[in-house]
Amino acid sequence: MTADLKHIYQSSTEDEALLALEHFSKIWDAKYPQISRTAIYMTTAIESQNSVIRKAIKKRKLFPTDESERKVIYLAIQEASKKWTMPIRNWRQALNRFMIMFED
Repeated sequence: MTADLKHIYQSSTEDEALLALEHFSKIWDAKYPQISRTAIYMTTAIESQNSVIRKAIKKRKLFPTDESERKVIYLAIQEASKKWTMPIRNWRQALNRFMIMFED
């Protein structure tokens, strides 16, 4: 799925991206209904969070323990979450689908 999403994000024009989205929908919507819209929005949110984590780690390059690294990541996410004000669109639908897919 990730490889198919990359075709959308790496498109050089809007028309090319729309064709890639259509291709993505044909492949994945049959197995995961409505994922072609929700997954793209969710991926953007995940990429934003990954950016926050990368910045926090890059500042400190070396960590004495794994626990210290986890604490830095946790604190960076906590700080960034204060700025998250917009609710995630269609989160309930995505959450329901994730619950079906991943049971646990």
